Amino acid sequence: ATRARWLAGISRKTSSAMEVVDAKVKVLLISGLPSWDYIQVSRLLQRDSTIQLSCWLQSLDNTRPQEGDAPITRLPTTLAEMNEYNVIMLMDPNPTEFSAQWIKMLKTFCKTNFGGVMFVAGPQFSGEFVTMNRLSGIRELLPVRFGDNQSIEESEVLNLARDTSATRMLPVNYNMDHPVMSFRSSPAESLEIWNVMPSIYWNFPTLDAKPTARVLLERGDSLGTDSNQPLLVANRFGSGSVLYMGFQESYRWRRLGVQAQYFDRFWIQAIRYLV
Repeated sequence: ATRARWLAGISRKTSSAMEVVDAKVKVLLISGLPSWDYIQVSRLLQRDSTIQLSCWLQSLDNTRPQEGDAPITRLPTTLAEMNEYNVIMLMDPNPTEFSAQWIKMLKTFCKTNFGGVMFVAGPQFSGEFVTMNRLSGIRELLPVRFGDNQSIEESEVLNLARDTSATRMLPVNYNMDHPVMSFRSSPAESLEIWNVMPSIYWNFPTLDAKPTARVLLERGDSLGTDSNQPLLVANRFGSGSVLYMGFQESYRWRRLGVQAQYFDRFWIQAIRYLV
């Protein structure tokens, strides 16, 4: 019902692409560790008056309260509880708290209940998360393909052995019309901004994007099976939307623009796309 009211309350002005929302978007942000991206994104979403945020930082001492404007004391355990949210974001989640049933609910949340899901890979837990038999359903949900655990570990070792220099992010020109990538009124102007974004030092290894997915950002070198490795990928999963982000360095975008405007806009647009 909240999702329906939010969608019904959107008023668009074509000249400025402004959205007026009469019901808050409910976001559940789950993170294995307090990475810099988790810290900055959670602060941003708490400041936004159109978003109601619940955080679940898995490494937080159980005697301390969780963050967010709608704090929770546990993760959703039923589909009905999961459906209270519009968007569920997973930032390098620790697999110990998740079951096959939970992942099955997450797929239903997205596929038939219009929920949005974002998975942000990280160096600590993602390799185990996407290769565990118990959580294999996450591979069906995400818009990229992964190798097995051994190939992921080998890719990580090779990446470390190459050097420690940064790798440029390449925006995919023909997908610059995607709403997540828009910083200016025209794709060409947005592309100019993406071209000066900081490079990345690490990304989670993938094989490639699935055929129906849209690759928005990719590595500036060929480390995938056929082409550049995808870094940011969008797709539909049934009636819902999914975003995959293969790195956790967007906090470095905060130094561009005025008062972190591009970092802020990217993440708010990502939430709106997922809704």
